[in-house]
Parts: sequence; structure tokens; C-alpha cells
Amino acid sequence: NKEMSVDSKQSLESLKIIQHYSIFHTDDEIVEEFEKIEGEHGTRIVIMNLKRTGGEFEFNFDVTHDIQLTEEREKASDKSIPPDEYSLRAYFRILYMNPSMKMFIRGKKVITKRILHSLYMTKQIIYRPHLRDDDNTRVETRIVFGFTKEHKEHYGMMYYHKNRLIYRYHKIGLMNSHGTRGTGVVGIVDCYFLTPTHNKQDFVYGDRYRVLMDSLKEKLRQYWVSCNIDVCQGQGMGIGNFWKEFEKVKNMGPYWIQCDNCLAWRRVPKPPENYSLTWVCQDNKDKKYGSCKIPQELDTGFPPVKLKKSKKDDDDEFEDEGDYEEEEVSKPSLKRKNSDTKTPTRLSSSSSKSIKKSSSKEKKKVI
Repeated sequence: NKEMSVDSKQSLESLKIIQHYSIFHTDDEIVEEFEKIEGEHGTRIVIMNLKRTGGEFEFNFDVTHDIQLTEEREKASDKSIPPDEYSLRAYFRILYMNPSMKMFIRGKKVITKRILHSLYMTKQIIYRPHLRDDDNTRVETRIVFGFTKEHKEHYGMMYYHKNRLIYRYHKIGLMNSHGTRGTGVVGIVDCYFLTPTHNKQDFVYGDRYRVLMDSLKEKLRQYWVSCNIDVCQGQGMGIGNFWKEFEKVKNMGPYWIQCDNCLAWRRVPKPPENYSLTWVCQDNKDKKYGSCKIPQELDTGFPPVKLKKSKKDDDDEFEDEGDYEEEEVSKPSLKRKNSDTKTPTRLSSSSSKSIKKSSSKEKKKVI
């Protein structure tokens, strides 16, 4: 069939398997499904052979323009369960770290979001382990931490692989400790140097994975200390007062919206819900970015939390692994008040090296 461009033995074998096990048994039926895709490119997903549990299908189609998992939705009364655990539409919203495509579910466009734009008090750390990727290139990636503006119960690490979400809301380090330390913090990292499992829901465990996990635990601790929330740090306001202040600012901008034409992200004065689903750059009141020909604004609003290894120096140090390196410390200060101050449990048993605050010759890194 020339329309399907089946021109190899392997393709013919795959076609026979589809016709034998699916609900499409002829070439014409398969071609008809391709014709339902609008435009020259796209993917059409057909769901079949649904399971039944207690008379109900495992997928629920009662909600307009969405597909939800029946069992998980029944547990959703617990606010600690994020919508993307049971809603396909909510999952598609965060499926890509930098969304650059249009997605539709049951005929309605999915309003994607960049998690980077939904965080408060964002700071970044550049991760440079002594590892090389599959192309034998030195590994380097950016880790961004921040407090979620939406639901503080939905927090943890978000792991992406080459822009695609693999694992979400992973609690690590002090997030698993008793109390409220780490609550509300979301960490975002592109783990392009790791190998995803076949179902793209986790990573293959190995040396690279282990080194990253140990490093993230320590970096999360550094971020939390840099926010100066804990009263025990001397200047901290306490977690209770922090959340009170947070409620006052969480609904403030900046807000971002994606152009329906060029798919670039633009700053806008109001939440994206106030704009049309077909909003385009020409509708932007900021004429500096009022055209699809203008490149997307760079992400430069993440103050660095950078560290520089040095020789052991009094109390101004952090225990760190010897298998990765960081740059110099930037504000806010990560210096502890004194040696008697209560500190988090060490997260690595690896050989440690002291890290101290850098001199005033700090670099500014623009991403």
C-alpha cells in the first residue's frame, strides 16, 4: 500500500501483527485512522481491550475532554495525590520540561505548563560530576529548586530525560525526615545522561544514577539552608511564618503563556486562564515580544547556589562527595552560625571535602 509507505520486510511483519491483534484488520481501516490526523504530522492513540473492575472500566471517560484512571481517581480526595496521578490531561501538562508541541485530548487542546514558571524562590545549581555520557562528553546539567505555588503537598524531585518527564515527585533526603523540612520544594533536573527503563517511568540503576541521587540529597539540603527558613539557623523565620508569607505572594506573577502559533513562551500580566486558547504573540501587549519572529525570552531568573571546593576551613564548610565539583557560592549565604548549630544528617558516606564561601569575585552565569 503506497499510502502507508510499507516498503520493507520488517514493516510488513509489523503490519501483520497489528492486523492480527488489533481492531483494525485491513489496510483500508488502518489508512483511515491515519487520515483522521489533522495536518501532515501527528500521532493518533487508540485504546482497546480495557479491563473491568467491579463493572467499571479501568479508564474513566465521564469527565469531558479527559481520560482518568478509575481507581486512582477514587483516592484523589486526599490532597496529597497530585492530579497527574490519575488525569491524562494533567499528566500531559507537565510531560515536557519545555513544551514545544500541541496536544489534544478528546478534541480539546491541552494547556501545557513549564514547571519552572510555577515555582517561587527559584535557585539553581550546576551539576558537574566526574562522569561522561554515552557520547563520551563530560556530564553537565542544571538543577533548579523552588517552592511550588500550587499545592505544597505536591512536591519532590522531577526527573526529565532529554525534555521528557520520567519520574515525578520523588521524595529524597530531608524530605523524608520527620517534621516539615523540605515540604513544598520542587527540584527539576534533566537527567539526559541516565538510561530510562523501557516504559519510561524510571531509570536504570547504576553508578551514574547512584552518584546523582547522593548529590541531589546534598544539594537539596544546601538549597533549604540557603532559603534561611529554619529558626535554628539564627536568622530564619520558621516554617510556620514562611508559609504565612508565602500565601501573600504565591498568586503573584510573573505569568507565562505559550503562543498557539510559534509555541514560544511569553510573559503576560495576568494568569494564562484569562487569555484565549488561541493566544498568539501578536496579542502580546509587550511589543518587545509581540511577534513570532522574536526569539523566546531566556530563563535568567534563577539565582545560583554555587559551591567551590577548598581546603578545610573552620566551621564554614559543607561535607561533599569527591566525585563531582561545583562553582563558587553566591547569595544568599550558606554559612552556619556556629559549630554547635544543629545540622542535618550527613547524606553520603563517601570521602568528604570541605567547601567554603568564595571571595567577592563571584561569577554570574546566564542560562
